[in-house]
Amino acid sequence: MGGGRHGQHRPLRLTLGVALDLSGNLYVADTDNHTIRKVVPSAGTVTTLAGLAGAAGSSDGLGSAVRFFSPTGIAADNSGNLYIADTNNDTVRAGLLATAPAIQTQPQSQTVRAGSSVQFSVTASGRPAVTYQWNFNGTAINEATSSSYSLSNTQSGNAGSYSVVVSNAMGSVASNQATLTVNAVTPPPNSGSGGGGGGGAPSTWFCCVLFLLAVVRIYQRRTKNEWPVNPACD
Repeated sequence: MGGGRHGQHRPLRLTLGVALDLSGNLYVADTDNHTIRKVVPSAGTVTTLAGLAGAAGSSDGLGSAVRFFSPTGIAADNSGNLYIADTNNDTVRAGLLATAPAIQTQPQSQTVRAGSSVQFSVTASGRPAVTYQWNFNGTAINEATSSSYSLSNTQSGNAGSYSVVVSNAMGSVASNQATLTVNAVTPPPNSGSGGGGGGGAPSTWFCCVLFLLAVVRIYQRRTKNEWPVNPACD
């Protein structure tokens, strides 16, 4: 294609790879700019999905942190993931589309007895991989950064609200509040108190009463045996 009086030609920007996803979005390997572009025909928008225009290199990452070197081929699967032929790097890269965090299973409220153990957990998804931060009554818990949080030997001071914030480069989402209720341990009844039936060692007063009864019976027997018997009258 000509351009200019002197027959000079404007350099062409080569675009050798195009792919379409199931939603009708178009993905373009912008070869000379070392980027991947996304075109949304329904909205008439074009955005740079990965790479930095004019910056060649070889690096995985997210968005503008990615580096291609003249990508020429691109394909999309049914999940919207992209596969890019990074030609001058002799590499095929998987472009996994980033998604914001989403929570599938919320932490549940629990009631335990003091001294028991308890665990809160959450199930979440997102791309890139999500991170976790558990909170107690709205305050971050130090080093509580996994998908579950455990307590052992719970006490009344552990009672309250627990939640977790799930994050990645696309954003963050907070879970529902889960309430922990800690009930005090009820002491067993005092076995030495009066009025109780059943087993156990007899009390001191009971032993004394038995002893006194035994003494009285012995005395009665001796008195009966020693009582004089009157001779029969003539």
